[in-house]
Amino acid sequence: MEIFTSATRFEVAVIAYCFMPDHVHLLIEGCSDGADARAFVHQAKQRSGYTVAKKRGGPLWQPSYYDHVLRDEDATLAVAIYIPENPV
Repeated sequence: MEIFTSATRFEVAVIAYCFMPDHVHLLIEGCSDGADARAFVHQAKQRSGYTVAKKRGGPLWQPSYYDHVLRDEDATLAVAIYIPENPV
């Protein structure tokens, strides 16, 4: 999967994820001082979008994305619980 390949390349761990019909929720964490979340998102969208476009045609992603920085463990835990429960 292109998202996990990009995560490895940019030293980002995917903590939680949920693919929805029209978007994806990801909780990521930098694994080193060299981790680059912005580059990760750019490449993950580019690579997965290209793969899907070859199979079904048309774009997969919208041009932008929404991000939010979590500063404490409680917030991280709450988001990690929320992500897989979101479709329910």
